[in-house]
Amino acid sequence: MRVRVAISWRARWLCVYAMSGSKAMACRQAHVSEKTADYHIKNDPDFAAVADAAKEHAIDLLHTRAFQRCLEGDIEPIYWQGIVVGHVRKFDTRLQIEMLKGRTRRATFKTLGQAPVNVSTGDKILVMDEATRAKLIEKRRQALMAMPGPDERAPESSHSGTNNVQRCTTGGSVGESSNVGQDGGAAKGVDSYAAANRCGR
Repeated sequence: MRVRVAISWRARWLCVYAMSGSKAMACRQAHVSEKTADYHIKNDPDFAAVADAAKEHAIDLLHTRAFQRCLEGDIEPIYWQGIVVGHVRKFDTRLQIEMLKGRTRRATFKTLGQAPVNVSTGDKILVMDEATRAKLIEKRRQALMAMPGPDERAPESSHSGTNNVQRCTTGGSVGESSNVGQDGGAAKGVDSYAAANRCGR
């Protein structure tokens, strides 16, 4: 009985796995758990070999589809006021470059950011590879992090502002107390005006 059940779900599992390359999707379609599939693959060499062949078929199918898109492109509809009025064929240039990189062994199609950087300093030309450039960027980042920020200068400015306020308050009180015994409000007003001018400097 167990053999018949295993045979019944294995065929569906292999079919879905060969078309998708996903064990999770194959288990959902075969109505078995992933642990069950892994157990059969581990303990049955024949089933493991067939599963590997199904995986290779899925990879080859994906490669064939990508190659087809490179040659034929994708047909996309053209809409005008919600109505399809035509179609346009578009090609994915990045996909074509990646396919060429996989097909050829020459360094004709390089990955972006991997080429050496030439820095002209007048009479001399400095050639930097990617590792050296990464080290320089890290050194620059550390130097920027070590620089004092605006928050570190804030206490000094607030302290100086407090001193100014204290000086202004002291100056005003002295000006007013020195003229307390004098008669006439004109002299007191002149001294207060002078103290206010000193605070405003």
